[in-house]
Amino acid sequence: MAEKMHREIEEVRGKKIKEQEWNDMNFEFFKNHKFHTDFGQKYLQPIKDDNLKKINGEDPMPENKEVKKLKKKLAKLELKASLKPDRGIETMFRTTSKNHLELSAMADTKANIMISVNTLSYLLLFLCSLESYMNIRT
Repeated sequence: MAEKMHREIEEVRGKKIKEQEWNDMNFEFFKNHKFHTDFGQKYLQPIKDDNLKKINGEDPMPENKEVKKLKKKLAKLELKASLKPDRGIETMFRTTSKNHLELSAMADTKANIMISVNTLSYLLLFLCSLESYMNIRT
């Protein structure tokens, strides 16, 4: 579209327009253009301003506080991820923890059995001594 307009203006003026001159003409038109409707002023003007800043080499979206905060948070997460142990180490810790819990459960079971056996042996000893005591009294 712009190429056809370029050729048309060259024919109307009757002379060849160089590329740089054409770009300068378009930039001046774009820079001086104004939107007259509310919609244009509200929705299209910010886009036009950003495009003008891009053409001038300015940053159209300067970093705001939120973007800086998110970048800082991302850097923290990346650092945390780099400090995270390898998968093999995690597996070793998981296996060791599981084995520790199983050994603790076995030790608890053994302690319960020993308590039960001791209780039964004390009860048997008590009954035998009670029987002996009863035999002596009679």
